[in-house]
Amino acid sequence: MGRGGDDNVVMKKCSDKERRALLDFKARLLDPDETLSTWRSEEEEDCCNWSGVTCNNQTGRVIKLSIISGGLEGEVSNSLLNLSYLTHLDLVDNSFHGIIPTFIGSMTRLRHLDLGLNHFNGTIPRFICSMTKLRVWKSHQLAIPLPWSCWQM
Repeated sequence: MGRGGDDNVVMKKCSDKERRALLDFKARLLDPDETLSTWRSEEEEDCCNWSGVTCNNQTGRVIKLSIISGGLEGEVSNSLLNLSYLTHLDLVDNSFHGIIPTFIGSMTRLRHLDLGLNHFNGTIPRFICSMTKLRVWKSHQLAIPLPWSCWQM
């Protein structure tokens, strides 16, 4: 959570656009365990201090969203597209459902994607095969096959 690094560096707050994107993501979910209770809508709230959110120390941009075993229920919101500097998305072991969102293919900076241990259905979208910066794709216990075209690349 939050920021790591040199204590002498002036920390920038997350942008309003990213804070609103995270609040929209939260608003569309059931959160019975109050995993996202630190995510508050007050304007002075810095989303870099919210649980599961990591920001770049110099820019204040959200670079990592990691909500593991949070008990979250619902569909993954396309509001995450407004986290344009996101490199790490880890939503493992929640109760997300529906299809794996195709908008994730537009998240061109993603290097780590873990959606395993959720309740997705359908097929893994072909975009996974063409995400050139993606170095880690985890889908453990995800009962969805990888598209055949990925194996032909």
